[in-house]
Formats: sequence, structure tokens, C-alpha cells
Amino acid sequence: MNNETQIHGVAVMGVVWSADRVSPLFGRKIRHLLADRGITTLEQTETYPAEAVVGSISEIAREFGSKPVASAGAVMAREASTQSECETSYAALQRLAELPEDWFDDPAEQYPIGRYTLEKEGSREARLGVTDAFPYPPDITKGSIRGALVSTGASPLRIERTRPRQSEQFAYYIKWNDDPE
Repeated sequence: MNNETQIHGVAVMGVVWSADRVSPLFGRKIRHLLADRGITTLEQTETYPAEAVVGSISEIAREFGSKPVASAGAVMAREASTQSECETSYAALQRLAELPEDWFDDPAEQYPIGRYTLEKEGSREARLGVTDAFPYPPDITKGSIRGALVSTGASPLRIERTRPRQSEQFAYYIKWNDDPE
């Protein structure tokens, strides 16, 4: 990610909305951190400096720990999967894997914040890798996986770290129950 990388307003609004859902204190804190970095008003159709948003989320993780960041990731992924009308757990994970590409723009890079790699490993199992350029803490990804699965009515049985591949910072093995009929 460089200083030209932009994040879409809809994604920033999702971060703020998710933080509010986790707790009012968390919501106020993220808005304050964004304002300190020059983002005082939000519009869905605008773009904003990604470094400001990533910096705010990273500061929240340092100050509050992993739980609120994971919870915010779960809320964001659940909303994205619901809005996309994903009917199966794997479809929700596929939608999650598309979010970095949909939410970030940079004229110089195809994947300015890295990306998710997703592989189905069985009828109810998958592996989600996170490439080296991904700037967020691992907990936001773990929460996002949980939120994506919950959006379809499935409950995750296991979300655990697994060995990353050469181009990955970290990866998760995911196993869930049957998709609802």
C-alpha cells in the first residue's frame, strides 16, 4: 500500500458502522482517529486515503486488543455477505475474498493491500490465505470469516491458523456445519 491507495467510502462507513455495533465507545474512538487523520465526513461514493483508515484500525487493535477488531470484522463480513445475498457458506467466503479488490483502488497496483486467497478443501472446509501486503491485524480476518459464515446461518466449527504459504503472512483453516436448507 502506498500513499496513493484509496479506500471506497462505503467500506469506511462499514468500518464506522461496525465499530458502533461492537460498542459506542469503540465507534467514537474510530471516528476520532479518522478525524485526526483528516477524515471528518463520510460519503459512500467518495474515496479516502487508505493509510488513514488502516492506521486508525491498527491503533484500535493496539489500544483495545483483538476482540473488538475481530467483532468489527465479523459485522462487516456479515453485512457484505447479506447484501450480496450469499446462499451458501462457501459463497459468503468467496464474497469475503473479493472485498479487498472491491474496496481499494490504486493506479499503480492491482492489489494495493494484498488479497485473500481461498481454496475449497472439502464440502464444508476451506483454506483462506492472506497475502504479504495485507495491512490489517489477523483478528480482523478471523472475525470476518466468522461473520461471513454466520450470514448464511452456518456456524463455524473451526477457524484456526494454519501454515502460510510463501506469499502469505498468515492463513486460516475453516470448517463449518451443513449449510441451511
